[in-house]
Amino acid sequence: EGWRDSDFETDSDENQNEPELDLTRTHTKLTVTILKPGGGVKLGMRITDSEDFREALVENVAASSIAAGAGVKSDDLILSVSGERVRCRGEATDKIAKAAPMFTLELARRKATRSSAKQSDTSNGCYGYS
Repeated sequence: EGWRDSDFETDSDENQNEPELDLTRTHTKLTVTILKPGGGVKLGMRITDSEDFREALVENVAASSIAAGAGVKSDDLILSVSGERVRCRGEATDKIAKAAPMFTLELARRKATRSSAKQSDTSNGCYGYS
């Protein structure tokens, strides 16, 4: 799915001295579907405000949680909840709380770079890429 200029906004309006960050170059967009459990069960993800972009940031995802099972990962940016744009933690948590039992999250996930994919293999002194 292609990017639109309106998909992302950066903090460049507020921080004129900082370079503008371009999510379309550093992130891949994806959509996950989540089925909310009843009875006050948590989804298993901690959301905060992104320091770099005007999006909500998934700070942590608990292993074996509903969010992890749906494919949400730590450091994902939440762009929308069920098609409604999200710009901060408060909007994301409010829209998730009010969402139907089955809802979608549109996410932006940082693209892997060669240097971030590099892993040390101490068994033979070589480096591998995963």
